[in-house]
Order: sequence, then C-alpha cells, then structure tokens
Amino acid sequence: MPIDPGRALVTVLPCEDLDATMGFFIDELGFRIELISPADSPRTVVLSGHGGMVRLEQGATAVDPGTLHLL
Repeated sequence: MPIDPGRALVTVLPCEDLDATMGFFIDELGFRIELISPADSPRTVVLSGHGGMVRLEQGATAVDPGTLHLL
C-alpha cells in the first residue's frame, strides 16, 4: 500500500553523514528513497518504509534526536 504524503507522519532525524545514514536506512532497514533535495548537493532525503516516512537532514542539530522503533 503506497503512503499518502498528505496523511503521513514524517519523523525528522538530523545526521552528520547523509550518505552513510541513508545507506543504513536503505540497506539495513529496507527503506526506499522518496525525495532527495537539492539534487546537485543533497542535504535532505525523505525515505519511506514500514508504513512511515523519515526525513534525514544533514547539518541539522538536535540535543536529543529521539528514537525510531520499527516493529
């Protein structure tokens, strides 16, 4: 069942290494790429999988980025 972006909850996670973090979500957790922006020098990637969406933001900072639980 495809995810309706107008109704989806998106978890935003800051990351230092966008390529490595994206690789983990794709290779280890089975997510797929929905959006990469900007195309010429990516800083934001939206991934979908397991009924949800994750937005990775390179350079974003957070004291506690939280925990993502996949059931």
